Amino acid sequence: MLNYAEDVAGCPLADTAVDITGFRHTPIGDRIVRDHVYAIPGLGTLVIPDDMARAWHAQLKDLGTPIDFPHPDAQTWFLNFERGHIAHGSGSTRAIIGHRYEPVSKIGDCPMTDRPCVVAAERTEDTLAVVWSYPDADAFNVQWWEERGRPRKGVEVAARRYTVRDADPHRTYGFSVEACQKRFLGRSTCTPLVPVVVPAVRSLPGRGFADVGHP
Repeated sequence: MLNYAEDVAGCPLADTAVDITGFRHTPIGDRIVRDHVYAIPGLGTLVIPDDMARAWHAQLKDLGTPIDFPHPDAQTWFLNFERGHIAHGSGSTRAIIGHRYEPVSKIGDCPMTDRPCVVAAERTEDTLAVVWSYPDADAFNVQWWEERGRPRKGVEVAARRYTVRDADPHRTYGFSVEACQKRFLGRSTCTPLVPVVVPAVRSLPGRGFADVGHP
């Protein structure tokens, strides 16, 4: 599993320069993890893990320019480009030409019981709410991202739902949820994060909720 973070850790491995892609690039990393940091016009500072960057370099002319940030989907990380996408998961990295990434996580499909299960996603014209189930927890940590946007910092909620206000129904959103048990004078213990992607929708039934998790 890739460990993407907005704040890049590690030291520069070389000077900032324009590389094969034509964009300004600085390799950042350590002995274990190596990231490629690009300055992409219209997008900003983009951190690409080494495997994804190498796949981009190999298919540069076919893929074109990145149009989003790397995002998680189930056990896969993906990055969309002008003319395709790169997906990394299960120990392999694949460059796919011709279409954008299609989410594989299914709302309500939760084979593991040791973590929350996102059971529904409800949209109105300007909100998006995700609902999950979990037997018992003191609190839940929720992280989310919007298509073509940086991952947001996590928020703590007590309820088993979280609502994004001023959401664009024509954009894809992603959520990661973990359940936590708090300890007196100690650090909380939390389940693994569960990422799920909520695709954009073409139409909404008036102002009523639309459950986009099921056909």
